[in-house]
Amino acid sequence: MKIYERDEGRCRQCGGQGEEIHHIYFKSRGGRGVMKNGLTLCNECHRKAHSNNDIANYWIGWAAEEYGPDFYKDVYDL
Repeated sequence: MKIYERDEGRCRQCGGQGEEIHHIYFKSRGGRGVMKNGLTLCNECHRKAHSNNDIANYWIGWAAEEYGPDFYKDVYDL
């Protein structure tokens, strides 16, 4: 809920209605379910983020710059 509120319910990619929370650093790669590793996306942009490496890497770079290189870890991983 905190991610959705931070993003004001909007898709961070296109500005439309946010519908899903995306793990910026994919869970399959070790990304954790922490606020810094999430952003709100619409269904279409969420699919694109998982199928387009340029989009995925853009958001990884954004989060690393915004929150630091360990943005996708929780306190137990640091």
